[in-house]
Amino acid sequence: MTKWKIAGIAAGVCILPVAGAFFSLGRCAPLTDGAKAKLLAYVGKKYKIPADAGLQLSNAAKVGSGCYRKLEFTSSNPSRPVKISLFATPDLRYLARELLDVTTNPAGGSVRGQRELAGVADGQLPALGPADAPVTVAVFSDFECPYCARFATMMRKDVLSAEGKRVRLVFRQFPLPMHPWARAAAEASLCAYQQKNEYFWDFHDFFFSHQGELTPENLRARVLEHAATISGLDRDRFAGCVSKAETKTAIDREVAFGNDNGIHATPTVFMNGRQVQVSDAAQALALVRQLAQDPKAAVPSPGPAAGRTRKPRPGRPEVPDAASGDLPGLGPANAAVTLTVFSDFQCPYCAKFAGMMRNGVLPVAASQVRMVYRFFPLSIHPWARQAAEAAACAYQQKNEYFWSFHDFFFDHQAELTAGNARQKALEHAGGIAGLDQARFQNCIARDGGMAAIERDVAFGSAHGVAGTPTVFVNGKEIEPVAPEQLLTLIRELTPRPLTARSGGSTPE
Repeated sequence: MTKWKIAGIAAGVCILPVAGAFFSLGRCAPLTDGAKAKLLAYVGKKYKIPADAGLQLSNAAKVGSGCYRKLEFTSSNPSRPVKISLFATPDLRYLARELLDVTTNPAGGSVRGQRELAGVADGQLPALGPADAPVTVAVFSDFECPYCARFATMMRKDVLSAEGKRVRLVFRQFPLPMHPWARAAAEASLCAYQQKNEYFWDFHDFFFSHQGELTPENLRARVLEHAATISGLDRDRFAGCVSKAETKTAIDREVAFGNDNGIHATPTVFMNGRQVQVSDAAQALALVRQLAQDPKAAVPSPGPAAGRTRKPRPGRPEVPDAASGDLPGLGPANAAVTLTVFSDFQCPYCAKFAGMMRNGVLPVAASQVRMVYRFFPLSIHPWARQAAEAAACAYQQKNEYFWSFHDFFFDHQAELTAGNARQKALEHAGGIAGLDQARFQNCIARDGGMAAIERDVAFGSAHGVAGTPTVFVNGKEIEPVAPEQLLTLIRELTPRPLTARSGGSTPE
């Protein structure tokens, strides 16, 4: 299984074949010393565990009465913490991160294999709340991630204010490579933390509250300006730490810890060492109060990575038919490169990616690239499905009508709401020359676009798509990247030089 290696795609896996194991799938193979050695060798190599970590298989308990095993890989060296939980098939050939029990009710959260990370809040980490609080919330976060900003605001204003004595919030750095200033912000925040925990939280709030104003070009100046406003902070020491990148190694360790433990999205949240999905303040407070009464109480397992900024997980199977079928497309059908994007019209990163393709990639790549759109509206976005339905109804008449709605929804994201999206779509339809207005309105009234949406959502979910935008190039998933990086990949796949197209892209 091949995956394009582009700009900082992180280690991580969904299903891992263990090299050198040739047991039959139906056989309950013994966990011999030789089998353990193969497992340790594979996991150590796959997750790039340093030799001095002393990787060990600390537990291999069978799941229920069957032959599947839950394997716990840890380190014997406390300075090189490792904790990886994987499930092994009966023949020890395949490893997976999650084992779902289809005899249980998934809506009730009865999922075997919910990720546990007992040491997620251990060590010298920025924290708010009493050390002996019955509930510890640890979050892997990125200062440039908009969902992280929402989570941070929710925790500060709603959860800690109400349950502050019973909750401890721990911050784990996980800047994503797709965010140009997140890494520098993370390093600066740890420079503040070196002096005092509260200084870290001052920067934490600053970065999240000023996300829209910060850029890679102005970040350092803004950081130093903010540092000057913090009473008690040694500004010279802080400035020296930032200029010398003294916390770079610490951030490297944090990112490595996340990668080693399968973190691939922000925010990723753990409560008392168990991963949870928190969609709003009411749910967070309910979980906190439940765990405060019983710290080991069962909690719902996290669902797909909706509402999180996600890094694709290497190791997914290729999806050669990602662009197959009757789908909206830009560019010639025989193009050397086909890019398929699973997208959501209310997703801000989808809007950025769409703008990048429209303005930075397709005009340059011209006839060598085809872009295909697949609907993947997320449940956290209240008007995304309405928009998808309107676009699907427009596509039923003509491909170019879909792309008119595509650009309209992304260009007007900030103005649209669940209450006005349908009316805005009808108004936009009225301005499209050639569109059969009565047919379009009838399609919306009878949910005529639903079949296409459900088809794409089912296809994406069956192939591991969990967040947006998820992008495939010639059937291989890549991380959404900057235009110059994507153009580099396209050039590698294109047999002839790229030719420019004047203006924007035109549906073909």
